[in-house]
Amino acid sequence: MWPWHTLSHVCQRWRHVLFAWPNHLDLRLECRSATAASKALDVWPTLPISICSNLHRECPGGDDLISVLEHHDRIAGIALSGLTKRQLKRCTALMQEPFQSLRKIRLRCWAEVRDVPVITDTFLGGSAPRLRVMDLCGIPFPTMPKLLSSTSDLVDLSLEDITRAGYIPPDVMATCLAMLTRLEYFDISFRSRGSFPNRITRHTPPLTRTVLPVLDVFVTKGVSEYSEELMARIEAPSLDYLHLKFFYQPVFDIQQVPQFTHCIEKFKPAFKTAVHFFCDYVNVFIFPSPGSYVHLQPQCEGLDRQLSSLEQIYTQCSSIFSHVVELRLKGNGDPQVNQSKSWLRCLRPFNAVKTLYVSDFMDSELQVHIARVLGELDREEAAEVLPMLHTLIFHRFYFIRKEVIPLLKPFIDARQQSGHPVAVK
Repeated sequence: MWPWHTLSHVCQRWRHVLFAWPNHLDLRLECRSATAASKALDVWPTLPISICSNLHRECPGGDDLISVLEHHDRIAGIALSGLTKRQLKRCTALMQEPFQSLRKIRLRCWAEVRDVPVITDTFLGGSAPRLRVMDLCGIPFPTMPKLLSSTSDLVDLSLEDITRAGYIPPDVMATCLAMLTRLEYFDISFRSRGSFPNRITRHTPPLTRTVLPVLDVFVTKGVSEYSEELMARIEAPSLDYLHLKFFYQPVFDIQQVPQFTHCIEKFKPAFKTAVHFFCDYVNVFIFPSPGSYVHLQPQCEGLDRQLSSLEQIYTQCSSIFSHVVELRLKGNGDPQVNQSKSWLRCLRPFNAVKTLYVSDFMDSELQVHIARVLGELDREEAAEVLPMLHTLIFHRFYFIRKEVIPLLKPFIDARQQSGHPVAVK
């Protein structure tokens, strides 16, 4: 926070100017503990109050600090994390009145808390006209769209760790977003597959999508049906960052992704793509321009599931990957030699790739395996797989060249004979 309190001691005139327009100058008393709150309320004028604390670590019990919420007409900011079930009940009990000065609210339950009480539509008196930031984590609030209908100035909406008790249908969520034309950041993430009904009701999307003109970041974590239903109803032409995280599904649907990205102004060919393999998930990054990217992250353990997920992503988003000119593969652990056919199916969609970069987080097993997969192609397949490839780069090539060059030689020779040579670096 800027040191406005120093200026207030310069002279009486400066103090009068500061205290006359606290909201315009973003002046507020920040209370991080019960002691600080008591001193601030006793000494300072009736300036807006901001409450900020990790109750689990910094303020065990926290009842005295939470009691500051009784000043509902002065509260401008609330940031309480590490809430227990009892503390959350006390917070919500004190927040049934309208908080007309509230600009930011962040309530995050302690990670171990379960069976959290559900917030009702009387929260904040059902209205928060000045609210700009709303961040809830692990707190069920199924009637939240009713509150958001009064928050036309909202710029940041983050709903994380949603349970079944806090489930909001995607069509209802999309209708709610339509009223938030100033929204810049949106994150909706669910705790597990158990957070959803047994089957998400699919509705026919409207003929025209709702435009969110300044949305910059869109993050969602859940089952693919939810994100599909949501993306079918909105457009975000100014989007810089799209992150879709999926719980494991043997078969999933992301066919809305190409249509959604087609409306993004920065999402134009040619693309760069990076694929990173981890123990329990795989990351797919698509870079349409510097500082802008799409991040797809299916959660799946084992390379067989990861490659199966990749095949589905590539198939359903073929209109995107057919325009990729640079592909980066990065592995972590044993790539399992018996997956060669799956690797080929994951390489075939990249008809426009000119540069392939292969690396590993720790060892060189993925690099050796990719060299073996390409080297085992017959002459016809060597021309069909990555047909536009002209540069193949291995991380720390100097140390592994003696191992990969003999494996790659049949592929290099076949491409040389076909008139499409590949340089290895």
